[in-house]
Amino acid sequence: MDSNRTEPVTTTISSSS
Repeated sequence: MDSNRTEPVTTTISSSS
């Protein structure tokens, strides 16, 4: 999900998922 890479906060949440 490199697309979420733009938003650091979103990336952190995506990592948990």
